[in-house]
Amino acid sequence: MTQSLAIMAKRAGDLPEPYVLLAHALSGGVPRDLIRYGRRTLEMHEEISSARQAPAVELTEISGRLIVEELYDTLAGFRTLLSKLHWTHENAAWLSTYRVVMDHLRHARHHK
Repeated sequence: MTQSLAIMAKRAGDLPEPYVLLAHALSGGVPRDLIRYGRRTLEMHEEISSARQAPAVELTEISGRLIVEELYDTLAGFRTLLSKLHWTHENAAWLSTYRVVMDHLRHARHHK
């Protein structure tokens, strides 16, 4: 954790410790991912603050948005794999469930 704080201070700007902890948890301690999550957290904070014209943004709001965004991006990457599968009547329910989940995540991303 101490290394994550040092990396973030050097590479991602002035990020409060709770946000560093969030980035650390999501990155699994991988420096490249730590920096990416830290920078995205700062971007989200700035986006939300400017949209509301108020500096106060809750960590819970940013963490929720970040997790939904990451989950959406990860699952969107599965489209390539899904396109290579042989779809039959027996396994088509998985594709239908995938579409429903993606629709929910898409809605969550745009209505937070």
